[in-house]
Amino acid sequence: MTRYIVFEPPPGQGEAPGTPSENAVFVRDAFSVWAFLFPWIWLLRYGLFVSGLVVFLASGGLGWLARQGATPLAAALLALLGLLVALEGPRLRGWRLRRKRYVETGAFEAANAEEAAVYYYHAVAGRAGRKPHGAEPGEAAYPWGFADRAPRAAPRRRGGWFSRTGSRDHG
Repeated sequence: MTRYIVFEPPPGQGEAPGTPSENAVFVRDAFSVWAFLFPWIWLLRYGLFVSGLVVFLASGGLGWLARQGATPLAAALLALLGLLVALEGPRLRGWRLRRKRYVETGAFEAANAEEAAVYYYHAVAGRAGRKPHGAEPGEAAYPWGFADRAPRAAPRRRGGWFSRTGSRDHG
């Protein structure tokens, strides 16, 4: 399972804030193999042009360093640069969306973006009191199927190593 972060665009004219839109962006918050292998291309794909340019120039500088005879050092630094982009690329995407006034509205564990969208839209429909498409009467509006009920209190512990007063039970 992978964590997906949901970003909603800023509300348009006449829209209430917090209403789900079909333009929600689901950002996969995990290591990206493509970002590791082709870091500057991955950054450009997601519109991170300044970061992509910096990584492109750094890659060119490391290529120059390799031609000067420091090939092992340049290869290690290039791998570290790819690793940095692969691990921090989703965070850069989130920063870009926040600068565009997108609002982070949720985070879900899901197998893929489509499953995360199902979780998100079902949860939003449940909060609004609407029955999502396909939900049975009496069934929760959440994809994992818990009933809408108040949380239960934690069961009281009886006996054990300490008594209710905090002293040790010796009997």
